[in-house]
Amino acid sequence: MKWDLFLSHASEDKDFVGALAAELQYRGLKIWYSNFILRMGQSLRRSIDEGLRESRFGVVVISPSFLAKEWPQRELDGLVAREINGTPVILPIWHKVDFETVSRYSPMLADRVAVVSSLGVGRVADTIVEAFTGTAQETAVGARSSQEIIAHLTLDDSRVLRLVCEGLLESGGSFLTPDEIQQQAPEFGLSTEQLIDSLEILDSEGLVRNKGAFGKRVTRVRLTVLGFSLYARHFIPDYELLRKRAAQAIVQKDLLISYDLAEALGRNENVIKCLLREFEAEGSLTLSRSISPYERIATINPRLRRFARE
Repeated sequence: MKWDLFLSHASEDKDFVGALAAELQYRGLKIWYSNFILRMGQSLRRSIDEGLRESRFGVVVISPSFLAKEWPQRELDGLVAREINGTPVILPIWHKVDFETVSRYSPMLADRVAVVSSLGVGRVADTIVEAFTGTAQETAVGARSSQEIIAHLTLDDSRVLRLVCEGLLESGGSFLTPDEIQQQAPEFGLSTEQLIDSLEILDSEGLVRNKGAFGKRVTRVRLTVLGFSLYARHFIPDYELLRKRAAQAIVQKDLLISYDLAEALGRNENVIKCLLREFEAEGSLTLSRSISPYERIATINPRLRRFARE
């Protein structure tokens, strides 16, 4: 093919995209990028069509501007059409967007491995080069590993988030220490420095909340609702069905305590507690703030009643 990568983006993101294009070109890849390719008098549509057709992969910079514009989305449609035969083509970059924003726009895109622009141009370029050359299959061509990688996270960060979630769901505690996380899966071979780096990245993404003390960067790790949501949708079988069944049990059977819900649904109570917190974050219910080993529902909101009926 004529080019290695087609860069699809909104013009508002040209500062980041231009720096990325220059970095990728410096590393020896042939890039279709409008500022590199288009010349005065050329047909924009024809040039883009050729770029979409003659590029091995399409790097799609998903941003608020991208999601608000029709033209970049047409480029994305062209790349999606090339995947009909099952060959992955799209390499997503999340630029100033989060999982919830992307999933509202396209669950298909949200389910792909992506790299976030906040890592910096260098690390984004590293990931793209690895995907292109096939040296890192777990991040290659936007195809998510069904066993390891969560949404847009790297392999290490996905593993650490999974260890945090499963450690807290098993123990029912409020937090874990880095030592406790590391002891759960020594086969991953994560050094203390790698673990702390991953925890800080997960914190920056809003997936965990870290606390440091005594000169240490991280001494305690707490899971957030968003972190649980990402984990649950990847690793808990039929999680969306569980949400539906829980909503129906709450609305139709008046089961308002996490213990009762867990018994009725045959699920781990700690999973049900996290699910209820997710419902609360969505505005579907409010939980009681009383001191109790259980989560108690104080108010059922119309959103949950509608979800239970659908």
